[in-house]
Amino acid sequence: MSYSLSKSTFIKYLQCDKSLYLYKNNRNLKDPVSAATQLVFDRGHSVGDYAHNIFPNGVDCSWDKPWEYEPSLKKTAACIKNNTEVIYEGAFLADDTIVAADILVKEGEGYHVYEVKSSILISETYLRDAALQYNIIQKAGLIITGFSLITLNKDYIKSGEIEPNKLFKINDVTDQIRSRQLFVETGLRGAKDVLALKSVPNTKIGDHCREPYSCDFIGHCWQNYQKETVFQLEGLPDEKKWEYYRQNIIDLKSIKEESLSTVQKISKRAYLQNDYYIEPYSLKNWIEKTTYPIVFLDFHFIRPAIPIIDGTSPYQSQLYLFSIIKLKEDNQTEIKLNVLQDYDLEAFTRELSNQLEGMPSILVYNKSTDVEKLKNLFLSYQLPVDCLNKIVDMHPLLMERKFWHGQMKENMSIADLAKLISVQMQWDKLEFSIPEQANVFMEDVLNTNFKDKEIKLTKLKNYSGFINTAQFRFFNLLKNKYSITN
Repeated sequence: MSYSLSKSTFIKYLQCDKSLYLYKNNRNLKDPVSAATQLVFDRGHSVGDYAHNIFPNGVDCSWDKPWEYEPSLKKTAACIKNNTEVIYEGAFLADDTIVAADILVKEGEGYHVYEVKSSILISETYLRDAALQYNIIQKAGLIITGFSLITLNKDYIKSGEIEPNKLFKINDVTDQIRSRQLFVETGLRGAKDVLALKSVPNTKIGDHCREPYSCDFIGHCWQNYQKETVFQLEGLPDEKKWEYYRQNIIDLKSIKEESLSTVQKISKRAYLQNDYYIEPYSLKNWIEKTTYPIVFLDFHFIRPAIPIIDGTSPYQSQLYLFSIIKLKEDNQTEIKLNVLQDYDLEAFTRELSNQLEGMPSILVYNKSTDVEKLKNLFLSYQLPVDCLNKIVDMHPLLMERKFWHGQMKENMSIADLAKLISVQMQWDKLEFSIPEQANVFMEDVLNTNFKDKEIKLTKLKNYSGFINTAQFRFFNLLKNKYSITN
């Protein structure tokens, strides 16, 4: 008993036939799983497990490894034969395709199928993979009485213990997935045709490489487009890049400058010369607008799928960490590091407000969206927002090409920026490679009664302090090395 397709490989095929072929035949070419992608996977699993509380006391039929599916199939069949009321991860194999249902609940002569999604909205991709599950489970002989997607309820507000039936929202999508069965049948035939090929499909790169998911084989398929191509032109919209690509204008040098904006021209020249483009007088004017004491601010939000703190909802942004470096005119500094410890969001937010009150210049890096979240948070606790109007983001200096290097990316983090411009720091001491890792780490701290909780909180404070130090040293580099000071 074997299979060729699964839900994940079917979705791969719908996105790109070459991706499916490579996954089945040249899996060694896969990109390493990024830290951010792994966090998404982990979050999905944790929400799925929590949703079992809606239908408790089920029999678990899951399997851990792809080649261990046969016991799961047999256990699922036995549960169905015995009319088991609730089944978790029931496995079904038909039409050379295997699927697993998150939750099966006995209903009349058959079962209602429930799929859990760690999101608030239902996407077309969700409906397509649900339609595949419906198709295969039905072909395997189970009577499906209905099919629902379980999503998080954005209107749920935690108060005390989590109430699973209120935390989640059950969306009946039976009619929607039945209407997609012809699409599924066509897709299954197409996927099998791809698997029967003797050589890799000649599918070109396109925006499908990252939509709806980032492909596992971007590193392989894009290896000829990683240097001196239109795709390295920062500031050029993606749709324009693809327009050039379709016209076979790929070499960055071949793009005529009269067709580019000023920002794009600077990006092109700096990239090809692998050098800086700097406007020292613009930097001087910008720096002169700052007033001592200058505050450097780093702050972070968590957005837990399952609320941790009373008064919050799924994916609601919650301030949990901040660091402040106060630079005085005599170059003396004061440092303040703080992390949420006692679940009191209001007191923690008030502490930040007190620290910022009266400060004439507050500098951040690439935080425009988060500043708006901070304003909304201050307003929710009736705190004055005047201090937040003093925040100045250093990121526009890059976006407007006042300070730029050919290897820069418009969306690069302050850590990556500081490394690129050789800000001297002990980068091996950085606790987390991406902010999302710190955020998940904090969620774990809040959810678990660790004996070494203080040590973990100190790691988070040190992380924010490290990032803020990078901002501080970036500012000093602009001021002392690259601006006109006389």
